[in-house]
Amino acid sequence: MYYQLADLLAARTCTGPLLLPTEEDEIRRIVGMVGDVVVGFLEAADEFLADILIERGWVAKQGPSSQGL
Repeated sequence: MYYQLADLLAARTCTGPLLLPTEEDEIRRIVGMVGDVVVGFLEAADEFLADILIERGWVAKQGPSSQGL
């Protein structure tokens, strides 16, 4: 199931309360800002999860080679 509320809130945060942009340059700028936030969030989430796993004793191991594929 997909909920649009988070997307709507993110769009409203970037564009303001009432008006959605109509100029291509403004739309590209806003989409770029949202993309930067998403990438930053994903990187921070990965680091957070890795830190938690390390704290709990998990150890990184080399997986099987994929050269035969």
